[in-house]
Amino acid sequence: MSEEKGELLIGGRIAVLKRVMSEKLLYDIATALRGPDIKYTYMLKEVLTRTIRDIATCPDVPDDVIVARMNPVDIEMLLGELKDAEGDVSHYLIHISDAFQAFFHLKIIDHHTLFYVMRVIEAIDNAVREIEDTGKLSDNTFECCMDMVEKAFEKWKEVKGIE
Repeated sequence: MSEEKGELLIGGRIAVLKRVMSEKLLYDIATALRGPDIKYTYMLKEVLTRTIRDIATCPDVPDDVIVARMNPVDIEMLLGELKDAEGDVSHYLIHISDAFQAFFHLKIIDHHTLFYVMRVIEAIDNAVREIEDTGKLSDNTFECCMDMVEKAFEKWKEVKGIE
């Protein structure tokens, strides 16, 4: 009997896996949950991957998760360590963007939240591109990226009524 039960569990797991693989929105979230194949990126994983994991496990409070995990202070730390990243950060950001768009289409986050998150991803991508081109992140680009994030964060909080 226990073998039969074990087979049912495996069969159920396979059914869930097939469903996730066949539904683009679920697949987009699942691929981002895994995290990046990038070395030396603790904050990248904390800010982006962990935010997705926390929203997936607590879909009723995505704004609280974003305030706690994707705020300007955390983005500043992320940008500070980005120059040490070894791997394809731009590819990883595509998966992150896809996951947040999936959350939007699943009505887990609203368009205001999606806009803020996309601004964060854009700022990180701008920094990544400069690092790829020059080997470093200039103070000017760092400040521009942070300005973009801070303005978007304040606007998002204002629109959402978050203090």
